[in-house]
Amino acid sequence: MQITNRTPWESPTQYVGKLPTSGKGVGVVIMDEGFDLSHPDLKGNVVGVATSQGDTFESDPLGHGTHTLGVVGSTGNSSQGAIRGVAPNATLFAMKVKLAQGEGLADSIDSINRGMNWVVQNKDKFNIKVVNCSFVLPTLEQIDSKTGAIIPVDPLSYAINLAREAGITVVAGVGNFADKSPIATPAGNPDVIAVGALDTNGTPEDPTDDKVADFSSRGVSIHGAPKPDILAPGVSIMSA
Repeated sequence: MQITNRTPWESPTQYVGKLPTSGKGVGVVIMDEGFDLSHPDLKGNVVGVATSQGDTFESDPLGHGTHTLGVVGSTGNSSQGAIRGVAPNATLFAMKVKLAQGEGLADSIDSINRGMNWVVQNKDKFNIKVVNCSFVLPTLEQIDSKTGAIIPVDPLSYAINLAREAGITVVAGVGNFADKSPIATPAGNPDVIAVGALDTNGTPEDPTDDKVADFSSRGVSIHGAPKPDILAPGVSIMSA
C-alpha cells in the first residue's frame, strides 16, 4: 500500500453506512510488526496479541500495521465517521509478529507460527474467519535429495496449512516490487488470496482506466501460479 498519501482514493463519505456488512461478530486478525492501539480510531476496538515476551502496542514506527488495521476496522472517531474501516464492527486482533529477514528470518518464521497457532486455538471462541498478512518474506531453497536440483521452499507453509485446515481464510498483499518475479510468501502460497494494488488513475467513478498500480508486484509464485488473485484499491488510501 501507498500509506503516505493524504488525498483520499474516493470521497471519504462515499461508502459510509452503505456497505452491506459491518463485520459484526466476525473475528479478523491483522499480523504485522507494529501497532499503535492508542490511535483514536482504534482505541477500545482492537485487542493486541503478542507472539513474543515484552511485545507492546503503543508505537508503530512505520505506521503500516496501524494503517492496515484502520482499513479493516477503524471506527472513524477522529473524522466524525467519515473515514472508517470496511468492517468497523468486526472483532479485531492486532497480532504483533517479527518480520526480520536475513539472520532474523528464523525468528520471524517462529513468531508467525506461534501466532497462527494462537489463531487456530481461539478461532471458535472469537469466530475468527480471516487472517491478513500484508507483508513479504523471502522463499528459501533446498537441494532435492533425488535429483540434486535446487528447489524453492515456502517458509510459511506450516502456518498457512494450519489456517487452511481450520477453515480460516488467509489474505496477503503481493508486495511493492513491481514486475519482479517470483511472488514471495505468503502471497505466493496457493492457499492464500493474493491481493494486488489497484490504481484508478484518479477517476474512481470510471473503471475503464483502472490498472495495476505501477509499484504493485505481479508475476508467478514459486508454484507456477500467476499472482495476484485479485486487485483492491491501493493508491492514496486514507486510514488510521
